[in-house]
Amino acid sequence: MRPLAAVMLALCAPPVGAQRLPDVWTRSPALAARAQSGPPAAFRPNAGARLTGGVLGAAGGFFLGVYAGAELDRAISPSCGDDCGLLGAIVGGLLGESLGMVAGMAAADPNGARSGDWIVAPAIALAGLGGALVTGQGAVLIAVPFAQLAVLMDPGDSR
Repeated sequence: MRPLAAVMLALCAPPVGAQRLPDVWTRSPALAARAQSGPPAAFRPNAGARLTGGVLGAAGGFFLGVYAGAELDRAISPSCGDDCGLLGAIVGGLLGESLGMVAGMAAADPNGARSGDWIVAPAIALAGLGGALVTGQGAVLIAVPFAQLAVLMDPGDSR
């Protein structure tokens, strides 16, 4: 047998009983008790901070989205009438509010944002926009931020 093949065969061999550590070394009782108590208080999600961060982020994102959406709409169609930039402002406001809410919650929570939040919040906003377009009632859009807060503040989902 060649030397390299012998070394590779030895590396692939499963560990024998003499190579295993005894169970005494796996975990001390103090570490086990600390692990069961949960994370330190600094890393526990704070619902009040998440709510405040979400509301402030949503407000800032809304106004930034309205401005950016209106400017983008005007740049795409410069020869527009009285409602120049209105549709872009509505869509930009919804998306800006959605992303701003998630960003505000991520900034306020020491654990950051959950990865699904970045998809769920704009999906709720687009569903609300679709509902407003189908029903012809713009009042449907008022429920969008409340639905987003209810879903994003759910304490039952895991990180």
